[in-house]
Amino acid sequence: MKKLLLIALICFSVKLNAQFLVSSNTAIEFCNERDSCLNANNFSFLFYDESKSEFFLKVDFSTFRTEQDTSNNWLINERDTCLYYRFIFPREDFPKLGIEERQSFKLNGKIFYNNKWKEQSIDLSMFAPQSNLMNNTSNPNSTGFENYKVNFTLPFVPANFKKYKIPAYNKQVVNINVTLGRINMLKQGMESILDADFYQTTR
Repeated sequence: MKKLLLIALICFSVKLNAQFLVSSNTAIEFCNERDSCLNANNFSFLFYDESKSEFFLKVDFSTFRTEQDTSNNWLINERDTCLYYRFIFPREDFPKLGIEERQSFKLNGKIFYNNKWKEQSIDLSMFAPQSNLMNNTSNPNSTGFENYKVNFTLPFVPANFKKYKIPAYNKQVVNINVTLGRINMLKQGMESILDADFYQTTR
């Protein structure tokens, strides 16, 4: 009985934390077999684990599907819907708050998709808008991380993770563009929001 109660409390805590997550503007660009490129806009979630000095990105492709999707569209035919990306970013590398200019970083990370890992680098820019600084200076619970915004493009080649029956899909490069990405602090009890194989500490 106590074990069931503990599990219920953990699930409730995760659900409660998830309700307060902030999303990041995200666009997915890909080309179909007719060489015409399509764009789908929605959101993803960006997390930062200060204890690990790591960023975690979660993209659920199913949220990018629209009523205009057709059978020759890679996005609607894809059944492995979640992609994850992680990269190291030490706390001391965050720009000092109050500096308006963007700072750029070349970072190496790993994509996790279809239970496979692939290394992938990104160019990330980070800055803190002055409006955010003004809105959070009086917040006693502010950690400072919510002031930052990040931009980056994550190139993703689906054929590196699985082979497709439609030949054109095996030639596609999917660009995941995160614009004004907002940071969620990954706190204890929230790990289940991410795939367990992706988050495990041995990686």
